[in-house]
Amino acid sequence: MKKWLVVLVLAPLALGVLGQAAPKPPTTEQQIVLPPLNKVVEMVLQRSPDLRYQEALIKRDENNIENKKRQWMEGMGIDLQLSAGNQALLIQQPIGTVDAYRNLNNGYRAAFNVRLSAFDFLGRRSTVRMAEYERLMSTEKKGSVEQEIETAVATRYYAAQASINLLQIKSEVKQSTQLNRQMADKAFTQGTITIEELTRVVEISGRAAAEYEVAKQYLYENLRALEIMTGQKLY
Repeated sequence: MKKWLVVLVLAPLALGVLGQAAPKPPTTEQQIVLPPLNKVVEMVLQRSPDLRYQEALIKRDENNIENKKRQWMEGMGIDLQLSAGNQALLIQQPIGTVDAYRNLNNGYRAAFNVRLSAFDFLGRRSTVRMAEYERLMSTEKKGSVEQEIETAVATRYYAAQASINLLQIKSEVKQSTQLNRQMADKAFTQGTITIEELTRVVEISGRAAAEYEVAKQYLYENLRALEIMTGQKLY
C-alpha cells in the first residue's frame, strides 16, 4: 500500500517535468528560409551601382570608338554664300539732267571642301585601336566587379545560412538549460540541492541565453547586409 502511495505522489511531479521538457515551437528567426543563392546574386547584380558604372564606361568607350573612326570627316565642309544688293546708278545726260536707275544684284556661291591630313591615313588606325583597348579594359573591369559581387554575396549568404543553423542549436541549448534551472529552483526550494549547485545551474543557463542572443545578432547582421545589397526583404 505504501508503494502505491509513493507512485501516486510522484506521478504528478513526473508529468509536470515531462510537460516542461516538451520542446517549444520554433521562433521566427528559426523559420527564416532564404531564396536560392543564384537568385540573390541576380538581384544584387541588377542593383549594384558599381556594375552600372562599368556598363556606362563601356558605352562611353563604344561611342569613343565610333568618333575616332569618323574623325577623318573633320576635314570635310561645305561653304554656301548668298548675297543680294540694290544699288542706285546716277547717270548724267548730255542735256545736263541726272537720271537714277536701280541695279538689283543677286548672287550665290557654293563649294565643297575636302582636306585630309597625313595623320588621317597613318595615325587614325592607332587611335581607333587605343579606343578599342580602352573598351576592352572597361569590359574586363566589369567582369572583375561581377566576380567581386558574387563572392561577397556568397560569403554573406552562407554566413546567414550558418547563422540560422547555429541559432537553432543555441535555442535548443537555451531551452534545455532553462528547464534545468526550473528544476534546480524547485529542488533548492525543497532543500535537496545546495546553493552552490543552484548557482552553477543559473550560470550555465545565463551563459546559454547570452550565446543565443549573440547568435541571433549575428544572423540579423548577415540578413541585413544581404537586404542592403538586394534592396529587398529576403524572408
